Amino acid sequence: MTGPPATICRRIIPLLLLVTLTSAMACRREATLPEPTYREAVTAFYVALAALQTSQDALARKELDHFVQLAPHEAAGWANLGLLLLRQQQLDEAMVRLTRASELAPQDAAIERLRAQTESRRGNLEQSVRHWRRALELDATDLKAPFALAQELERLSGADHEAEAQRQFESVASRSKNLAAAIEHARLAAKRGDTAALATALDALAARSSSWSPDARNQLTAVRDLARDNSRAATTSIIFLKNVLIRDPEYRAALAAVSTPRSTWVEYEFARLSNTTATTGSTWIARGAVVDS
Repeated sequence: MTGPPATICRRIIPLLLLVTLTSAMACRREATLPEPTYREAVTAFYVALAALQTSQDALARKELDHFVQLAPHEAAGWANLGLLLLRQQQLDEAMVRLTRASELAPQDAAIERLRAQTESRRGNLEQSVRHWRRALELDATDLKAPFALAQELERLSGADHEAEAQRQFESVASRSKNLAAAIEHARLAAKRGDTAALATALDALAARSSSWSPDARNQLTAVRDLARDNSRAATTSIIFLKNVLIRDPEYRAALAAVSTPRSTWVEYEFARLSNTTATTGSTWIARGAVVDS
C-alpha cells in the first residue's frame, strides 16, 4: 500500500505514530475503493490532518468534506470533522459527525471520549457520563476517562454520584499512584464526610510528601489536624493544598496525565483508512495529539 505523499509526511510524522495492521483489523470492509480514489482519499485526509494541526481550519474543512465524499464509510473523516467543529464550538454539528464516526467504529474509545467532551460542553452531563463510561469499557487502561467521569459525576451532584466519583478518583490513584487523583480522592472523601477514606488518603499523601516544598508539607499538616476533628472541615484546606502543589512540577505532570482539556480545544485526532484493493489489504492508523494552548 502506498502511504501519504512525502511532503505531507514531513509535516505530520513528528506528531503521529503510523502503524500498519492486517486486514483483520479493518473497521469497514464493505466499502472497496478503486485505487485512484483511494490515493485521492489518502491525500485529502493527510492534508486535512496537517491543516488541523496547524490551525488552518478552512483548508481542513475543505479536505475533510472531500474525504467523506470519497470514503463515506471511513470513521476517520467523520471523527476529524467532529473534532474540527468542536474546536469551532459548533457543538450540535460536531455531535452529528461524531455519532456517525461511532456508528462506523463502535469499538473506538477515542471517539467515545470526544462524544463525552462534546456532550459536556453542550451541558448534557448525563449523556457525557454515559460516553465516559463507554470509553472506559473500551479502554480499561485509560486514566483520563475515569478521572473525567469522576468530575462529571460530581458535577451531577447527589450522594450516589459523589460516592461513585470518589471511587473513580481512588481507582485512578491506586492504579497509577497519580498525585492529582490522590488529592481529588482526599478532597471528595472530606466533602462527603468519609472519615476512614480521608484518613487513608491523607496517610498516603504524607508518605510521599518528603519531596514537597515546605509550604506544601505545612499545608498537609494543617489538613490532617483539621481532619482529626471534623473531616468535612478539611475540604477547603485540601483545596488550598492543591493550590500550593500546582507550583510543583510533579503535581503539574500528574494533573496533565489524567486531565482532559476543557479550553477551546481537545486532544485526540486519529485516522483509520482501509484500502481493500491494495495487495497487502492492510489498514493504516494514525494517532497523535493536538492541543490548543
